[in-house]
Amino acid sequence: MNSEQISGFVRSEDFYHTGVLVEDLDSAIEEFGSMFGYTFRDHVVEVSYRTESGERKDIELRVAYSVQGPPHLELIQAQADTAWAAPDGPHIHHVGFWTDHLAEAIDQAAESGLQPVATGIGPGPEEEPVRFSYLIGPTGIRVELVDSASKPTLKDWLSGGS
Repeated sequence: MNSEQISGFVRSEDFYHTGVLVEDLDSAIEEFGSMFGYTFRDHVVEVSYRTESGERKDIELRVAYSVQGPPHLELIQAQADTAWAAPDGPHIHHVGFWTDHLAEAIDQAAESGLQPVATGIGPGPEEEPVRFSYLIGPTGIRVELVDSASKPTLKDWLSGGS
């Protein structure tokens, strides 16, 4: 596969999913499964993140990943007042890329004109990004950078583990 760089902070071969916000995850799993022949694994994940204003949020998020892929389809139960709000209804939320160097990729993305809007953080006072970061570009495209260290967790989910 071509290792062409996209603005220098992700590689095209590291694209692995598209995230879609939905209002009813169970209905969306049924609808997308029936339309596209996908099988989904759903999970509740605890997410701690920092908003673009610096506020810390700790939430439980219900998501489902297609077993088929990559690229995978990620369905996310929308939640008001979070990075996963869907005030205008269901829509494509982001495109997701693996990265081996999350903090560096966030900095490179910012240099390319993207602004972080939600970045995963750990349980302590550390400011280093953990697991993921959502960034929005000048055209409104939302990119999720995901730490490659999360690959085993995703593999476990897709194989039916918890």
